[in-house]
Amino acid sequence: MQAQIIPLLRVQRCLLGSIQYGLHDHRAWEMGQHVLQEAKRLSPRAVILDFTAIPLIDSFLSRVLLDMAKALHLIGTRLLMCGLPDAVIISMVELGIVVPPGTAVRDVDAALDMVDAG
Repeated sequence: MQAQIIPLLRVQRCLLGSIQYGLHDHRAWEMGQHVLQEAKRLSPRAVILDFTAIPLIDSFLSRVLLDMAKALHLIGTRLLMCGLPDAVIISMVELGIVVPPGTAVRDVDAALDMVDAG
């Protein structure tokens, strides 16, 4: 059995995962599939992904995240990304990647507050 791409913890009515290292294309795709499967299985209100530990993301991972947000929305779960380093934000803007409003938040506490607020 293969190790989890990203461990997901249940916190309140959310799934929380921390991206601890850069993901090459295949691992990024596997992470997206894993998160979606767990969200379908557990029906959380939100999936919170913390990017504090990684310095930057590439265009493929950005696309995986955008697709994940859309897929999660279809099953009634919200994707919240937090702790995006400045370099990641700049890269996403330069690549023309636009995340839905309210998807990117400052930190895990802000994400949990958003989920509590509805």
